[in-house]
Amino acid sequence: MELLLPNLGLIVWTTLAFVIVFVLLAKFAWKPILKSIHERETFIETSLQKAKEAETNLLSINEKTNQLLKEAQAEKQKIIADGQTLKQQIISEAQEKAKTEATKIIAAAKADGQKNQEKIMQDIKQNIAELVIATTEKILKEKLKPTKEQEKMIEKAIADISAN
Repeated sequence: MELLLPNLGLIVWTTLAFVIVFVLLAKFAWKPILKSIHERETFIETSLQKAKEAETNLLSINEKTNQLLKEAQAEKQKIIADGQTLKQQIISEAQEKAKTEATKIIAAAKADGQKNQEKIMQDIKQNIAELVIATTEKILKEKLKPTKEQEKMIEKAIADISAN
């Protein structure tokens, strides 16, 4: 039964050893251990707080990035719209200029055509007059003898032809 019941000396020495170890630990070990535990706790809390701040900053940066992307997209759309407007304006101006130039060219061509037609008509009249005169002259030389009355008729005929 001695194995089951502890000896009084053993209890005393064990208690004395425990108290000495406890006092030594309390005097020399507990303060540094508690201090390092407290420092570790402070470090963890600081790290968690910094992580939360970093997460908040990241969310803020994401929001700013999204806002910048939206603004850039809006700016892109505006530039495209301005480009389309400018393109339409340039096309309209080019069409108007082309119409004006075409009108000028057509008017000049009509004027040149009219001048050419008048010149051709005058050349034809002159050629006809020359032919008529030459033919009349041949006929008159053969058939008639020159008289003053006939010369007046010829001059009148020439004047009539030239007037037309």
